[in-house]
Amino acid sequence: MKLAILLVCAASAYAQSDATLKRVFYFTHTDAQNFQNIVTALRTVAEVKEASIDNAARSLTVNAAADRMPLADWLFHELDQSAGPVQSPVTHEFPLEVQTSSGPEVAKVFYLAHAKTQQSLNDTVTGVRTVTDVTRLFVYSPLEAMVARGPAGKMAAAEWLIHEVDRPAGDVQAPAVHEYGVPMPGPRPGLPSNVMKVFFPAHAETQQTMNDMVTSIRTIADVTRLFTH
Repeated sequence: MKLAILLVCAASAYAQSDATLKRVFYFTHTDAQNFQNIVTALRTVAEVKEASIDNAARSLTVNAAADRMPLADWLFHELDQSAGPVQSPVTHEFPLEVQTSSGPEVAKVFYLAHAKTQQSLNDTVTGVRTVTDVTRLFVYSPLEAMVARGPAGKMAAAEWLIHEVDRPAGDVQAPAVHEYGVPMPGPRPGLPSNVMKVFFPAHAETQQTMNDMVTSIRTIADVTRLFTH
């Protein structure tokens, strides 16, 4: 299925805590070659700076500020799971007590159902970053999952977009246009709100045709946040 996704469309930080906790996690379902991928997810999303792996003990020792540890704990157990078939996209959420200029933050794990290749996962991540401005986004391939953190509004937009593109071929009667129902912030304060749409073309049978459509839209309509899937 070929899609064209258009947007005619975070800085944050925890309050610093002096309290530091040490926690040892034990891998139950994760292969040793993926231990480091989970560490990377903890560093990216939970802001864990000190983590060490003991391959022999199948353990991960984490030193982190007390206010970061609950997210680290939740995320570790979200990712340390056996891979299994998912019939439709599933989202798990962890609210954060972090305020940004764009509102409260949230962490989510998106379990995709139809992204069966690494390229498909990478394309989805690129699209979500391009269109929704969610920059803290990490792919965990063993579970066909995406781990993300950002302001709640942007994360809601990311979730909608992931559900739109993570579909089986032929799931939508093309041509069709789906629009996100919530206005998105403009590129700068004072400018009109953006809209996000997913276009399902009926006759774009080749990647070259899709690329030509993207080039024309960028050139004529001045839409820059645009990607194909």
